[in-house]
Amino acid sequence: LLSFYRPQSFFSLGGNNFLRDGSAGEYSKSQVNTYRGQIHHQFSTKFSVDVRYWQIRHKFTLSSYPVIVDPQKIHRIGQILWFTLNYQPDSTQSIIIMPYGYKWGDRYHNADYSEQRKTELYSLGIKGEYQKITGFVKWGLLTDMVRNKITEAMVFRTADQWSGKVLANMELIGNTWSLQFRGGYWFMPDVGNQPELNLHWKMQLPLKIKSDFSIAQVPQILPLSSLFWEGYSISPLTDPQMPLRRGISWEVGLPALLGVNLSVEPYYYIFKYSWAYDAQNLKFIQRGVENSGVLAKAETR
Repeated sequence: LLSFYRPQSFFSLGGNNFLRDGSAGEYSKSQVNTYRGQIHHQFSTKFSVDVRYWQIRHKFTLSSYPVIVDPQKIHRIGQILWFTLNYQPDSTQSIIIMPYGYKWGDRYHNADYSEQRKTELYSLGIKGEYQKITGFVKWGLLTDMVRNKITEAMVFRTADQWSGKVLANMELIGNTWSLQFRGGYWFMPDVGNQPELNLHWKMQLPLKIKSDFSIAQVPQILPLSSLFWEGYSISPLTDPQMPLRRGISWEVGLPALLGVNLSVEPYYYIFKYSWAYDAQNLKFIQRGVENSGVLAKAETR
């Protein structure tokens, strides 16, 4: 449903109901419902506000099959609400402020309710962005601050954590090339801080050869479950470090041959302090992961 209540201002509602069945009866059955709502209000040519709400509900049952042992019924609910304030003083600059909040819930019980749990994760945050164009240079600032809280009676103690990032970006555009840079700092108290560096360089070379070079170091936030798990004799991370992805790649696009565009991209990535669960020793761990190879692509129309 989409309805305009004044020129350039509207509200919209949407949703769906997805049902799945299969040969395993209740144990292959799944139900997903989504609901979406938005209000867009245009105050002037320079200032507008969007309010959005999304919800997703997912119900399913797990068990071994065909021998049914201790069926587990799970109902997950996710909700997101965010406001976007858009201000564009002129054609060369824009300002976006976005307060947001989300809540994820996990309800679980077995057939006779001898085991059950209810986990809730709450998050409140605010994002900000400023972008400016000066000649052939586009630059800006981005920030994101969020507080996460997790509660559960048996598996977690109630715990919360702040995290955030402050980034700057710059883009230079020429006739046959573009250079993009983004850098800044991520921080997560009691875990650590890491810088982000991201360089992307595109060029149009002679003979219609395209070059796309990228080098990056991007941190990631640790989920609260790996930090504050309690119960079932499972140990949380003992010396948590902020995960960090580093990588380099270079894609070369070759001239079209008989209507086929070809490209080759060698790459190398390393993921430091990747978090995982060690099922044998019942604990969360962090480890390094490497990934390298050559990606080849062929495209035609």
